[in-house]
Amino acid sequence: MRELRVLHEAELAAYVIQCGETFGGSTPKPEVVKERARRLERERCWGYFDAGELFATAGAYSLQLSLPGGVALPTAGVSAVTVLPTHRRQGALTDMMRQLLRQAAERGEPIAALYASEGAIYGRFGFGIASYRADLELARDRSAMTMQPQLGGIQYRQPAAALDVLMDIERRFVLSQPGAIARPSSFWEELLADDESDRGGYSNLYLVLQAPGSERAGFALFRKDMRWTVHSPDGRLRVVALQGLAAGTYAALWRHLLDIDLVSRLSAPSQPVDSPLRHLLRDPHGLIQQVSPQLWLSLLDVPRALAGRRYLGLGKLTLEVKAGYWQESEGVFALEGGPDGAECSRTSESADLVLPTQSLAAAYLAGTSFTSLQRAGLVEECRPGALAQADAMFGWPLQPWCNIGF
Repeated sequence: MRELRVLHEAELAAYVIQCGETFGGSTPKPEVVKERARRLERERCWGYFDAGELFATAGAYSLQLSLPGGVALPTAGVSAVTVLPTHRRQGALTDMMRQLLRQAAERGEPIAALYASEGAIYGRFGFGIASYRADLELARDRSAMTMQPQLGGIQYRQPAAALDVLMDIERRFVLSQPGAIARPSSFWEELLADDESDRGGYSNLYLVLQAPGSERAGFALFRKDMRWTVHSPDGRLRVVALQGLAAGTYAALWRHLLDIDLVSRLSAPSQPVDSPLRHLLRDPHGLIQQVSPQLWLSLLDVPRALAGRRYLGLGKLTLEVKAGYWQESEGVFALEGGPDGAECSRTSESADLVLPTQSLAAAYLAGTSFTSLQRAGLVEECRPGALAQADAMFGWPLQPWCNIGF
């Protein structure tokens, strides 16, 4: 007999182990299992059992997603979705997603977010790609900049001893970055615990701070892999996180990392697609960029989600949203908004645009324009000029980007 339910405390270790084996390829060490289990929100961890044996998992974190305009909304960070090979294609994922989304709605979270290990899975549950990431790579000998940043105020600290400083910088940073999430303290604790299994063959974490406590504050967390050829050093540096509160801070941190001795190549996975680094380089062709989907969103409460963000231009739109899996998102919605706020409610008016929930999620943070979606056949314009108006309202100077994984 099969049973889907919230896990008991004693079952969290099995949940962590199954996730570790699915995504990491090996069984986590007992001390890692214990720490990861301690940081879970147990009431949001679901397990599917067959004759008492766990065969599928899914969970969520209680997060705050930053939106255009320096505001945020409660968001369910869906995570740890696994199904054993013995039980694939038997509806387990569909059942678990229904419970996760229902629970999120009951908790007052108008948005669900996730990272997709396989991109073909989550569209059918109403999720759309809301942000993209750029994996950056740069050789040190091609890192000359068009200007010399001011490097004063840079200092090294032990990462674990700087938790309060890091949380303060990130809390201020995410306010101006749509798609970003201020890490809960448990996320920081796991990152700074710096377990060897998280290093990918690189060193322990290093932390460099820029002007902590000021309006120019910033930090970079990174790892090194010190390699050698017969005649010279050939080290690698991998950026784990880099955030700056001012343009000068960003440039100074990058310059410092690119000047570290014995390193010949730097990589920075999961950076914003509009990263300013390319504009800082004298030879931008030296920067290798690989762009791929990042954060997927589903708008569980369309009126609250649309009213929750700010809009670049004033305007009114009527959107007819077609839903499949999450029927609560379906309907016709009247949106009126601008830079100072917005209102949205269900209406009987005729629609200006008709689109599926996946398309609305894709456009929600301004990562994809309505015109681009319309050219793909994913938005229907019912009133001439509505597409241009939607792009003018929803557009934002910064591309959305999520600074954390979950």
